[in-house]
Amino acid sequence: MTDADDDEFEGLSPAKDWYRAKWERRPALVHPDGGAMTLYVGQKYDPAHFNLVADAWDHDHCEVCYATISNKSCDNAIQDAYTDGRAWICPSCYERMIANSPLE
Repeated sequence: MTDADDDEFEGLSPAKDWYRAKWERRPALVHPDGGAMTLYVGQKYDPAHFNLVADAWDHDHCEVCYATISNKSCDNAIQDAYTDGRAWICPSCYERMIANSPLE
């Protein structure tokens, strides 16, 4: 790996934590004006400031290359990728950064 690869890899969990999965929409907390949104993972929130909307979280991005990971059939979205249950990595970045990593 190059120094640039090391920088990209920093902060990603070891290969044993990643598994391949089909990406699915998830609930999100959406500000009433429709602007701000955050993934809902069970955290407490104030219903006066956010609405809990099922299936509002419609994509993620690869933690390395920022490719779109989604179940949308448009925009060349990757529909299944690797996740650690929180972050997502596209298959090519997984092979390049995780699977062949000396951290295994």
